[in-house]
Amino acid sequence: MKPLALMDYLLRLTATPTGGLVLDPFAGSGTTLFAARALGRISIGIEISEEYCQIAKKRLEEPYNAPLLPATRLDVAKPRQQETENAQQELF
Repeated sequence: MKPLALMDYLLRLTATPTGGLVLDPFAGSGTTLFAARALGRISIGIEISEEYCQIAKKRLEEPYNAPLLPATRLDVAKPRQQETENAQQELF
């Protein structure tokens, strides 16, 4: 099982837009799907095990109320992204 806070962080880090699509081909217990839903993303999960499909289904029926990580943790990635964009512009 992947930590929920980690999947929340990674989904924000990839800058998938709200309403964007997240695909998890190894959905397992649905951690990525749960984090995607909490962040307003559409998600598709693929899982071979019927047992884990049921676990994910039950988990996705749970309510969610607040962001999984404070916004300040995510601000760390933004300066790096801006530095990368600036460096790319300088090359061309």
